[in-house]
Amino acid sequence: MLLCATCALLYLFISPPTSSPDEIAHLSYPRFLLYEKQLPSFQTSQDFWESHQPPLYYFFSVPFVKIFSEFSIENQLQLDRCASFCLYGISLYSFFLLLKKLFPGQLYLQSVGILVLGIPMVAYLAGSFSNDISMLLISTWICYWIFYKSQISFEHKEAIFFGMLIGAGLLTKIHVYPILLVGIIFVLWKKRLLLWIEAGLSAFLISFWWFVHNIQTTNDVFGLSNTFILWNSQKTTLSGFHDVFVLCGKLFSGFWGVFGKFNITYPEILYAFLAVISMIICIYALRYLRDVQVKKILAIACIEIIFVIVQNFTFYQPQGRYLITLIPFIGILFCIIAQHATKKGIKLTLISSILFIATLNSLGLILIHSYYQKNPVQSFIYPRNINLLQEHLQGDVEKTQRVGDALAIHSPATLFTLQDMRLDTQKNPYVHFTSQGDDSFMVTIMWKRLGDTTFDNIRSTQAVINKTGDIKIHESEKTLLQDIQVEFQSSHDTITLTEFYIATN
Repeated sequence: MLLCATCALLYLFISPPTSSPDEIAHLSYPRFLLYEKQLPSFQTSQDFWESHQPPLYYFFSVPFVKIFSEFSIENQLQLDRCASFCLYGISLYSFFLLLKKLFPGQLYLQSVGILVLGIPMVAYLAGSFSNDISMLLISTWICYWIFYKSQISFEHKEAIFFGMLIGAGLLTKIHVYPILLVGIIFVLWKKRLLLWIEAGLSAFLISFWWFVHNIQTTNDVFGLSNTFILWNSQKTTLSGFHDVFVLCGKLFSGFWGVFGKFNITYPEILYAFLAVISMIICIYALRYLRDVQVKKILAIACIEIIFVIVQNFTFYQPQGRYLITLIPFIGILFCIIAQHATKKGIKLTLISSILFIATLNSLGLILIHSYYQKNPVQSFIYPRNINLLQEHLQGDVEKTQRVGDALAIHSPATLFTLQDMRLDTQKNPYVHFTSQGDDSFMVTIMWKRLGDTTFDNIRSTQAVINKTGDIKIHESEKTLLQDIQVEFQSSHDTITLTEFYIATN
């Protein structure tokens, strides 16, 4: 457990803020809960594309956001990840308790199982701000019920508690739903009808409000209609066996470790080695198919993998991290296989597993550190609170992009990006501001030319704005501008913009 936790902490501090997939959008969620006292919606602002996500993880993370709100912005973004780290710690301890029940008195074997939770992708997610890690905790508890709790006693109290767990899972993430369904079948199978009703009622009372909220805001139970719009550009291109084979390869590599939104990967030969190791484990597992527990684990793994593959036939997202729900089941499977070895063999397996996990994570940390040394992440100065109305166009569509009204910006600073802006540089583009009050504030405009893939060669200009003012963007080359960043800084608590748009004259 200590090795796994250490790896997660190292990922937490070595990965730059906002470098994990969609981390800035995940961070927006609890901050909005904290400062606005309501759930965000898809229309709230440009940073809320994760607003369709069930809220359990974000409710849990609100206290961490509050505690670290007095730190610098960069430190806040890094330390807010402690929410994921804590859930990871709870998952490790819960899984350890389960292994103690399943393999009593076999400390070496228990340690072998725990190390499965330390594979690089899991440790990396434990050091990131993402609701993926909450799926690990729910999956671990479902494991506890399938393999232990439902086997020893199951009366009214157990049915209610199990129903509460299912309700919590429904508020976690949609990719854990197949595990919940399998858990319901395995735990409640052949149980009395009354126990089914009690479990179902408990789950309903915990989670029904979320589905009512989805129907009211998006007209569908799971709240995915806006996500479909967001993912429209990611519609699948799968058309044959070869495409599915490539998808499975990406899922496999992502399961072991593909880091950050820039997809930092291990060398291909290492993935080939991991494929060989995985095949050997699967072959050994097939030798023990007579074991009921092995049958359950393999069935669960097939269901979850098929679910993720089928999802990619609608929207192409080959993310192996979605298979994190299988980690506790694989840990139990690994223990069952190792259990048939001699005591000396189990000790050798444990030593090999420690070296294996430590080496993989060390290499992953080195790759991440090296990548961001060569390709530094643009610093995101994230607002404590930002109230953006839905973007809309005003006047001549080709000349003016309206950004928002009554934009409340809280100090010390705010930076956000307006992507895919198209401004003709021959017409002297400018950014116009009108603010309430007489308090002055600094505005920095940063931009790049169309076709630039990064902000490495960024152009910028700045000015002090009092009540109203314009900042002209000077670009001598005859090309279009794209991806304009606007940064506000003030010594005052709040800047309230009543008008803010980019235009050409």
